[in-house]
Amino acid sequence: MPSCIQARCGRLALGLLLALSVSCQFAQADDEVLYACEPEGRCPSEDQVCSIQNLCLPRDQAIRILSPENNAHVKGTTRVEVALDVAGVDPETLVLTVTRAGQVPATVTLRRQQVGRYVAQWTPARGPGPYELRASAPAAGLESAPVTVVLDSVPPGLGGGALPPEGSASEG
Repeated sequence: MPSCIQARCGRLALGLLLALSVSCQFAQADDEVLYACEPEGRCPSEDQVCSIQNLCLPRDQAIRILSPENNAHVKGTTRVEVALDVAGVDPETLVLTVTRAGQVPATVTLRRQQVGRYVAQWTPARGPGPYELRASAPAAGLESAPVTVVLDSVPPGLGGGALPPEGSASEG
């Protein structure tokens, strides 16, 4: 039978565990554990920012290009949608940098559509091939991960060859 001292120590240890679990809130995101921001809205690492949800996010996840998706094929003018999830950062515009290999990057202004959401129409002007897109909030020192899109030069056909004239035998 446990002694009275052992029982008190057990309750004390249980109380400490419960207190720690309440003060160290966390959430799972992208295989990483995200911790609650400190009371002043700061995060323990310089590589993190405090999100609107009061969780510390890696800086490179604070701005995300939602559309077009990575490795998407586009045929011309494309709607670009970006999310900015940082507490206290809500500029009127963001910058979209478009880079094509071996060429000077071009920029497009993304305008705030609603809190945390930005949009722009991008019209590729440098011909078919791959382009890299990055969104940034220069004043906050934030930049998204790159998204690659491919501008197709010729719309895809329906596939298959020409049909033989009616009544003729097909070659086999």
